[in-house]
Parts: sequence; structure tokens; C-alpha cells
Amino acid sequence: MSLEGVIARRGASCRIHRPADARQPDGSTARTWPVVSADTRLLLEELEDSLLRRVFGQETTATARAIASLRSDVRLDDGVVVLTGPYTGRMFVVVSAPQHPASGSGHRELALALTAEPIVAPEAP
Repeated sequence: MSLEGVIARRGASCRIHRPADARQPDGSTARTWPVVSADTRLLLEELEDSLLRRVFGQETTATARAIASLRSDVRLDDGVVVLTGPYTGRMFVVVSAPQHPASGSGHRELALALTAEPIVAPEAP
């Protein structure tokens, strides 16, 4: 089975949110998290700090790694809400998201940082 097939079958279902700053009635701005994908599959894994630093660099704030298909639209600073699997309910922010794989392998490795900031879509007016 190809890696893309593994991601599709074994990956966690995740909702992807793209951050946006919304102007408030008082003139200030507030961060909102509109949904850009209701069901993106990602292979998620928590790694030892030393391995995360080796993969993503010494200064990384990552707490987990995600393997994503090249077809997935996941970008730097996006919010990831895990909907299925062992990480259900956890919320991450993408802290590294190369657009093209270095090795030509057909997938991307994303660095995710666990966040306590609520990542929820804005309510419809």
C-alpha cells in the first residue's frame, strides 16, 4: 500500500482551520479560525524532544509530527483539531509546513505544537 493509502486508511480525521483577524465593533481585532477543510487525514505521532529537534531544527516548538499527503491544504499557522484516533480532541498549530518534500517522497512532514488556545470556527452571522 502506498503512503497516501496508509494516510487515507490509518490517518486521523482532522479539521483544518486557517487563522484570520476579524475587526471587532470597538476597532480592535480578534483571532478567528474559519474552517478550510472539514476532513483532512493526517498520520499523527508524538515524538521525543530530541527527535523533533533533529527533524525540525534545534529551535522548534513542535510537540508532534504529522505526515500529510501532498494534496492536503495545510499551511504554516493553521489550526488542526483532531476528530478521530488516539489524539481525539487535541488542538495543534502548524509551526513548520514545507510546501514540497525535500526527498520527492510524495508527502510532507508537518511540525505541530499543542495549543491551549481554542480553535473553533466563528459563528455565522
